[in-house]
Amino acid sequence: MTIAEATKDDLVPGAVVFIAAEMAATGPVAHQVVVGKNGVLPPM
Repeated sequence: MTIAEATKDDLVPGAVVFIAAEMAATGPVAHQVVVGKNGVLPPM
């Protein structure tokens, strides 16, 4: 597995994702979005 920078094209319907986020005063803020691709799922 290699972690690489993604594009919006990698976020497709049905893709498995892991989102590291926190709650801020204005609502949730994502720090990192990990997207599974080519059958490899996020390890989290």
